[in-house]
Amino acid sequence: MTVGSEVSNNTLKLCANLFSSNYGIWGDQTATISKFTVARKWVKMTGARLQSQCLSHPESSVLSEHPQLYRHTFATVWDYGENKVGWVMQLVVNAAVHQYYITTHLLQALKCHALFGHVNIVGLISSHPAACNALEKYAGELSPSLY
Repeated sequence: MTVGSEVSNNTLKLCANLFSSNYGIWGDQTATISKFTVARKWVKMTGARLQSQCLSHPESSVLSEHPQLYRHTFATVWDYGENKVGWVMQLVVNAAVHQYYITTHLLQALKCHALFGHVNIVGLISSHPAACNALEKYAGELSPSLY
């Protein structure tokens, strides 16, 4: 796991390429999002855009990736009153290795990093069923009063 300030430009480029070849928008209303979105096409990402969207606060952000880069997660933490929020901004798994509990592993691995040690509220930007299930497993170990 790499702290945001230590993520190299080369790693950002590799993560952007993984995103660009595994993330698409499939709904019929895709064109209403922007003039650049096309239904049933991959969404293009650059390293610079990935850095600005996922590492805007590098000291409180982490990247969890696999050495062969078939999956990665960008996540950040912040204080909210007396709570600490953990937020997954991007989670990408190569389509060739879906359904191997990789998403669950990615989220559980965040708990090993010092930044996430005291997180008691967690969320992610995704509607993918595997991501939602993995988040439920992660959150299920947090305080039940936070549901």
